[in-house]
Amino acid sequence: MKRTKIPRPLLVGVFVLSPILLLLAIVLFLNLTKQPPPPPRGEILFSENRPQLDASPSNNTIHPDDSFDWIHERVDGLMTWDKNPWKRQRNSFGDRYLKLQSSDDPDDQAEAAQIREWAHALYLRTLERYPELAVEYKNISPEENGFLKFLDFYERMAASDTENLNLSNELNRMTDEEAEWNPDLFRTWREQNPDILADLLAIGLTGEQSVFGIEVSRYSFLGARTAMNGTDALLLNARLSLDEGDTVTALQSVRAVRGLADHFTEVETPTLLSATISILINHSISRYALTDLLPAVPPEQADPSAWEEALRPQLAPPSEFARLMVGEWHVISQEYFFPALSDSLDPKYPSDPGALIDYYASNYLNVAQAYSSNHQPDWISATSPGFSSPALLSRESRKHAEIFSTGAEAWSKGYQRSNHQTAMVQAAFAIMKDEPIPADPVYDLPYQWDPATRVLSPPISQNPMLKDGWLHPITVPLAR
Repeated sequence: MKRTKIPRPLLVGVFVLSPILLLLAIVLFLNLTKQPPPPPRGEILFSENRPQLDASPSNNTIHPDDSFDWIHERVDGLMTWDKNPWKRQRNSFGDRYLKLQSSDDPDDQAEAAQIREWAHALYLRTLERYPELAVEYKNISPEENGFLKFLDFYERMAASDTENLNLSNELNRMTDEEAEWNPDLFRTWREQNPDILADLLAIGLTGEQSVFGIEVSRYSFLGARTAMNGTDALLLNARLSLDEGDTVTALQSVRAVRGLADHFTEVETPTLLSATISILINHSISRYALTDLLPAVPPEQADPSAWEEALRPQLAPPSEFARLMVGEWHVISQEYFFPALSDSLDPKYPSDPGALIDYYASNYLNVAQAYSSNHQPDWISATSPGFSSPALLSRESRKHAEIFSTGAEAWSKGYQRSNHQTAMVQAAFAIMKDEPIPADPVYDLPYQWDPATRVLSPPISQNPMLKDGWLHPITVPLAR
């Protein structure tokens, strides 16, 4: 009997279609047998009571869909497979809104504006459910708002492609001690960029800051490069002023840098990113002041107290980290989270948006409450609970929860190490003022002080927060 030869394209089609059809049939059956059906897309319902999330490792509750996750993953893989003739594009939750937002089409812009309006209403509704996350906004004028001044300055610099503030690499390297001090080079920059220097001084010396009334999209991702270049310019201006015998202007420049750092953390909703920028600025001030500025002060004008007042090395209690986490929730939720949940046409829209909101808000609240203390020693016990297992969320929401979860424990450790370094700066000023050397404020351990070399080192400890390598020794200048 003659065998019929099956065409190769048909064999390939059967090979591709068979697993797809089988998996689709299984998923269709499972979806049809699910009870109760999900609410209509875009309709966000909350449970009667807020959930009490358990962040402990023992929280291994199994979601009813868990046993079918493998099937769902395989379907997603097949539907986005390059060889699939019905291939679909792989999208992430919120991609549709971001495309609308960046589109030049007026209709897309109008739809994005409508989504933002719905998102704001959802944000306010969530705050009613979680009043502990609410913040009190300041009432200051634009002329008094240093944060707004920085945003305006940053946007002007970005528009003119001068985010580096026209500073050369060699000038930047001077503040990191990677290049020798060259007064003529900075004097030339100052003569060529008087408006930039005047703006930086005005921004830093404006004592108030607020985000009230500013579109969150303007500050959700801040201009770190402009801020750090501004720091370098002001510190170099202080150094040149000391060369010229002008201690008053030098101190004014240092106060301006310290004020710039405040603008990133003293707003009502600081974020982990803005806090990082502030930390980098403050450590740049302290390092440069102790290694370059104070040694260059004319002996007759030496006053450690005046420089300490300008630097203002301040310690942060655990409650300050809690404030950062609350601020992070406000900014990320308004900029990304609620707009994505307000776009019911998003291909990845979850079936349980209310539960996802509860999960997201409750986790941030849990972390903030864990760091509620105002006492330095409580850093020892202020351990982040981390984000709880999203087991009770739908499969889509569990994936979205991973995207929006924050590594609070890692951020906390970095924040604490910065705090310990600041405490060492305080101890260095105590030495310069001939005062008793304070102990580490958290662990109450003495610093190592060598009067001969004038090197102040971290306490002897095996604690990861204090051991050598994390904290840097300080060579304390002579108080002349």
